[in-house]
Amino acid sequence: MAKKLLIILFLLFSYFCITSNVYAEDNSCTYKEQANLNKLAGSVEVSYDIQKNTDGTYIFKISIYNLTSDLSVTVTNDYDATFFLTIVSEMTNNGTYTFEVNDYTNIIKYSFVVRATTSPCTSDLKKLTLVKPKKNKYHDYNECKLADTEGYTYCTEWITKDITLSESEVLEKIQEQRSYVKRIKTTKCANCSTNVRMSARLEMIMMYKRFIVIGLSIGIALDIIYIYLKVSNIRRSAL
Repeated sequence: MAKKLLIILFLLFSYFCITSNVYAEDNSCTYKEQANLNKLAGSVEVSYDIQKNTDGTYIFKISIYNLTSDLSVTVTNDYDATFFLTIVSEMTNNGTYTFEVNDYTNIIKYSFVVRATTSPCTSDLKKLTLVKPKKNKYHDYNECKLADTEGYTYCTEWITKDITLSESEVLEKIQEQRSYVKRIKTTKCANCSTNVRMSARLEMIMMYKRFIVIGLSIGIALDIIYIYLKVSNIRRSAL
């Protein structure tokens, strides 16, 4: 009985070892295969485009580029835990897949995981992130429509970080920005006036120098003519 039990255990052990070896062999990915997959994954990129609708709303078109038949991409975000998207090459248009997001009032961070789909190489190859911005409500304020506040931090149309200041604090910051720009312009104008005066003074000095050179040249020419005439008269008198 004990001998039979040992034989059974030995057979089970042998089967386990053989099965494990076959599994390890089937799931080995060669260096060349892995290098090729890494190269393909390295070309995968993501970006977004903003489209404004006629009703004043916005649509974000998020695109994934360069997806091949050896790769897949899973997409999640930090705003909606139920959002999960798996993209394979058959779903793309020449390697590009685009999905639309109608939410323009929340900042959403999307995570993209590029995976190999060719057995036995099925590992994660690359991770990408994309932060979808939201519309900045202060962008449409009259205070942000002025030339000296356009492009200011609190006046940009799209933001990727929530503004934690209160409305009154933001408007105060915008006013401070306007005052700062005016000071810069005033300083520049003062410097411009100084530079203009210096340029005018240098030009006047150069003009005086030219007059002096011209005057000296005329004087020297007259002296030469006088000397020539004097010498000519002396020679005629000698004759």
